[in-house]
Amino acid sequence: MGEGQTSPRGGGGLAPRFFSAASPGAATGRIVFDSADAQASLARDEACILVRRETTPDDVRGMHAADGVLTERGGITSHAAVIARGLGLPCVSGATSVTIDERRKVLTFPDGRVLREGDEITLDGSAGEVLLGRVEMLEPQIDGAFGGGSGDHFHGRLPPSRCCREPDDTH
Repeated sequence: MGEGQTSPRGGGGLAPRFFSAASPGAATGRIVFDSADAQASLARDEACILVRRETTPDDVRGMHAADGVLTERGGITSHAAVIARGLGLPCVSGATSVTIDERRKVLTFPDGRVLREGDEITLDGSAGEVLLGRVEMLEPQIDGAFGGGSGDHFHGRLPPSRCCREPDDTH
């Protein structure tokens, strides 16, 4: 699933970047345009990116089967974004500069590039980027408050495990 991040060295061509970084992480897979195809890809153990104009509750099974989600409509509070974050999937939503034709199964960029079902793309849900082809991935970096350490990030307060053990601690 979306547990990596794209390498700064990149690879693949960058598609236009006017998209919402809706759910963090990165994933590479073949484009599919409906939930049934995403589920079929999972059954074949093939990575896929579910590409939809927008998602609905009917797409949840396909989202669960996919490695990432790209939508033309939406934003960080859209159905696609909220469900993807809950599933831990990278998601780029609100890609309004692209045209997704689900019936013809094509994704068209403003510069005229056309991608079809089965073409490979990489999503960077943290940056809101769609990259053409397979891109080198890095292991996610854990830093800041999630990086562990001595516990001095509590700034003189008791850590949660020590709070309110004694009645006097609540004053």
